Amino acid sequence: MLNTLATLAVFLTDAQQSILVDKPLSVKILKDGVDWATRANWALVIVGVIGIIVAVCTLRLMKGQVDLMKLQSDTQINRERARVKVKSGQLEIHGKPPGTWILAVDLEIANHGSSNAYITRKLGKLAIMQIGEKLPELDDSCAMLLPYPFDIIKPETEPTHTVFFFEDVPSSLRDLCVAITESRILICLYGFIEYETMGETFHLPFKYRWNMNSIPYNASEADLAEDINIIGDWDDPSEQNNAEYKIPN
Repeated sequence: MLNTLATLAVFLTDAQQSILVDKPLSVKILKDGVDWATRANWALVIVGVIGIIVAVCTLRLMKGQVDLMKLQSDTQINRERARVKVKSGQLEIHGKPPGTWILAVDLEIANHGSSNAYITRKLGKLAIMQIGEKLPELDDSCAMLLPYPFDIIKPETEPTHTVFFFEDVPSSLRDLCVAITESRILICLYGFIEYETMGETFHLPFKYRWNMNSIPYNASEADLAEDINIIGDWDDPSEQNNAEYKIPN
């Protein structure tokens, strides 16, 4: 009986020691499992961040290459494209009896570039206006007529010309000249040219106002049959009015 009780006591003692030993071991294993999972998650986060950084750098590099190619293309086009320029000539008055006159002015069109300029639209008008009056709208009736080869302006050739007229000026010639010198009446030459070159289209506006320096000595009713060059000049075109710009494709 005593032996049985002693054996049972030893068994219980060993079981208790086994439980005491096994309990911290189970916690230790669980703790190690949590550490490894956390480390794995952080590794994935780091790899993801590195991947994002690499992708962003790659996109920036590609954008830089695209911008460089566009810059090179634009530089090539600017170097080889056509460059149309206009220049107004002297204003003339031609007698047209009885009691009326014709105003005429020549517009010179030249290509200072390296390629052909293919004219797509060309509208212009010579107008007499009161101070404060708006310029008349341009329409297809204001289309300019160009000599052969018509709508092609070649580089390094003689400029082409077109003439604008204003017929039947309803005033005496002297009264007209006085009104111009006193800035009561404006004579304006305005319009635009659109042309294609190197796959791009450009819009070139022009706008001039005549400044009379003095009244012609023969500006009288008795001189209707004589053509007169009005003494004066055109306003220099301003950057705002005559600045060329590219039309988006």
